[in-house]
Amino acid sequence: MSNITKYRKKWLIYHKSYEKRALKELMLVFRKWNRTVIENEFTENNIKGQLLNIISNEDMYGAYFSIYFAVGLAHGQRVGKDINAGLKEFTLEGFMQILESDLPAYLRRWGITRVQLVHSAYVESVYKLFNQRLKEGKTLKETTEEIFQIMRSPRFYRYEAERIARTETTAAANNAAIKAGDVSGYIMHKRWISALDARTRTLMNSDYDHRAMNGVTIPLNDMFQFKRGDHIIDLLAFPGDPIGDAGNVINCRCTVAVVPARDKRGNLIRTNDNGI
Repeated sequence: MSNITKYRKKWLIYHKSYEKRALKELMLVFRKWNRTVIENEFTENNIKGQLLNIISNEDMYGAYFSIYFAVGLAHGQRVGKDINAGLKEFTLEGFMQILESDLPAYLRRWGITRVQLVHSAYVESVYKLFNQRLKEGKTLKETTEEIFQIMRSPRFYRYEAERIARTETTAAANNAAIKAGDVSGYIMHKRWISALDARTRTLMNSDYDHRAMNGVTIPLNDMFQFKRGDHIIDLLAFPGDPIGDAGNVINCRCTVAVVPARDKRGNLIRTNDNGI
């Protein structure tokens, strides 16, 4: 594997392309939701309930599946190529098999909750636009005209979409990297690689220190530990892991590299040598 600095540089370039793809998918759904709101006739009674009734999260689930599959496939292939630079036993067929079989279960476990959170946040954001103006004494007609004008802007909800794209592509790519390690034919470790810039989480700006995690290497199926003093406060299988606390994963740009483990004599360990 390339050294950490080179790996990080490659990752940040890859991640930008993943974000761009994901943002396009997400904005298609948000713009559809915007049109749905604009085309609806509201009454002042229970506006939030009306929003919930007209905006379905099914389209967003489809976007999530597309993002996780496309990003996972692209990044898994890249990680596999890196693995094969030294081991020569990663196969795209094996990786595709595990990605396709595991992704539906992964999204059922984590994606549905994330989609629901995105849906709820969108509804709450639009509802606040209504509620603020009605509290100011504007009529419903004045309120809807003003809000619909805001929602017609191509920038409406883009910042939120960019945050979601950044978070989910980190998770999708790193999840795929772990799967690539699973089909390498060897016992693998995983190494946390932090972005290392002014935006990287440290204890000065967060409860979670991603700068200190840089270079930490553990067995592929173990969890990265985040501690406060002697207490473990969060566990992640990889950067962006949806099992983690929101403050530890949202907007994360760290990555994980898979590296071969070695025995006490420095030899590589095949999975079948370990009874796996």
